[in-house]
Amino acid sequence: LKIITTKMDTRATIEIPQGMKFQDVFMNVGAGELRCQSIAADNLKIKVGAGKIIAENFDSEKAVISVGAGEITVNAGVSADMDIDVGMGSFTFHGTANGDLVANCGVGNVQMWLDGDQRDYNYHVKCAMGNITVGNNSYGGMATDQHIDNNATYQCKLDCGMGRIAVHFKN
Repeated sequence: LKIITTKMDTRATIEIPQGMKFQDVFMNVGAGELRCQSIAADNLKIKVGAGKIIAENFDSEKAVISVGAGEITVNAGVSADMDIDVGMGSFTFHGTANGDLVANCGVGNVQMWLDGDQRDYNYHVKCAMGNITVGNNSYGGMATDQHIDNNATYQCKLDCGMGRIAVHFKN
């Protein structure tokens, strides 16, 4: 553990041996900022209130993401299953989801760039007054509730109140 303190800044650095995989990792930021890289865990839970989390290279079997009014950005993430809940904040993800995906968004913003193809998932798209984009398809307006069956292995459930969810594919 390395702690750096100045009048305007306090930083703590925790170094984990390369290749280490944890059973459970829980990251929680209220109003500060957390930057992490190369985290591997069976179960990964990331929660932010009004703060900010930037994660590079995470690998998990199950990722649970919760954003209040803050911001979470994940670059080069890999997860089998992901459960995302965004209130007023924003969640941005670049990476691979090799399992079921659930995203709930109140008035915030969810942006995902996924490896693979739009047809890798069956979809349940539910939108009150917000907007949901999946690949080239847009859903929105008042009380949208649609099921799209691609005969896929994975399920993608997207539920948006007044915010925005966009799922892009890097095929």
